[in-house]
Amino acid sequence: MNVLKGPVGQRLLDSEGTSHRLLGRFMRWLQHGGYESETLAAHCAALSQGRWLIFVPVRSKDEARRTIDTLRSHGGSEIYHFRRWAVQSFPPNYRLKP
Repeated sequence: MNVLKGPVGQRLLDSEGTSHRLLGRFMRWLQHGGYESETLAAHCAALSQGRWLIFVPVRSKDEARRTIDTLRSHGGSEIYHFRRWAVQSFPPNYRLKP
């Protein structure tokens, strides 16, 4: 699990990829032009508003379901699942099917 907050979190998120050399800048450039641009912007906005970002890697649908339920039970509001070629958003009432 990774937890980010405030200016330190913004630096670690590195939305422009500047602290990750050429490959990092290239990856962020692809993300800004692709499917992750809105999510990256939402993460930057959340950090600038003093909100927490929690990244939890999951390996199965069951782990994803438990993670979503746990985050929601503790006030998690915007939950995303990052896959290889897609980002899935889980609205507040959405439940993963067994």
